[in-house]
Amino acid sequence: MISMNIAEITLIGFVALVLTLLLTPLSMKLALTVGAIDVPDERKLHDANIPCLGGLAFAISFGVSCLIFLPLDSILSGLLIGLVIITITGLADDIWHIRPALKFAGEIIASLVFIFYGGTELTSFGDLIGIGPIETGIFAVPITVFCMIGVMNAINLVDGLDGLAGGLSAIACLFLGYFSLQSGQWLNLALSVALLGCLLGFLYFNTYPAKVFMGDTGSLVLGYILSSICVLSQKLDADIPIAPISMALILALPIADTLWVMTNRVCRGKSPFTPDNTHLHHDLLTLDLPHSAIVYVLYGCMFICGFLAVLMQSMDEWLQFAIGTGFIISVYVIVAVFQRRG
Repeated sequence: MISMNIAEITLIGFVALVLTLLLTPLSMKLALTVGAIDVPDERKLHDANIPCLGGLAFAISFGVSCLIFLPLDSILSGLLIGLVIITITGLADDIWHIRPALKFAGEIIASLVFIFYGGTELTSFGDLIGIGPIETGIFAVPITVFCMIGVMNAINLVDGLDGLAGGLSAIACLFLGYFSLQSGQWLNLALSVALLGCLLGFLYFNTYPAKVFMGDTGSLVLGYILSSICVLSQKLDADIPIAPISMALILALPIADTLWVMTNRVCRGKSPFTPDNTHLHHDLLTLDLPHSAIVYVLYGCMFICGFLAVLMQSMDEWLQFAIGTGFIISVYVIVAVFQRRG
């Protein structure tokens, strides 16, 4: 268990911020060189070719910041080796558009490295339905891999508007950092602040109108790191235990959007991984809201999810789950009502 002071935590975030500001323009040049360009089509909302290797810049910045300031124990080693694997997977997809099976293989391998190298897995989901804790038992490893892949793909799928995935992830970092500080989990606090610094640097270039996209490299890296922090919150020693539902509430918006979209695709007889325009941000676009307004609306929803996690942490876990689910459903109902009126 590591111990750090606030000055050291702040410094790791500052270094990550500066490194990302310096490396992002270089990643843009690299994208142009290797042809990692997002070209407009009927599904895209931009009308110019945009380089999409921004995620490489903050992946490197995060890794370097951690190596400089944190002790390289088995947990951090596993996390960083997994980070290299998921970064390479994302790069391969951004440059060569690899088959989905290969992409999933990279996600699985990165998750397994993190789990086995660091000895971390989800052993319980807590008392979500009021009948006692839901234990993972002998299925702890595959369930943990499934959850990590779920978060990676949730961030990947929500990356549809300038600044959206980066901003939502930055908000998640704020609340993950709060819970880490409250519980005395200094490693998780350092990881959250380092990632927050990276994202603030990246958003300087990615906020509407974006000069660079994070690409699959970035979205997979974000999902990997965020899910790793959530898993670690259940394994690290804590002054105040963190309920699994608190972590789920923080990431509820992108997770719910992914579940909704994939369910819709399956119900229409399509593959759950077939790209379409059925995400929540696409629904908001039908209301003729400005691009930046939609992003801020979704930022607001993400903040509410985080605040609910903070305000309800002393409640029964099943009640937190019910209230969080109710809020997410109400968001979709309100959007649907406005669509009908439009």
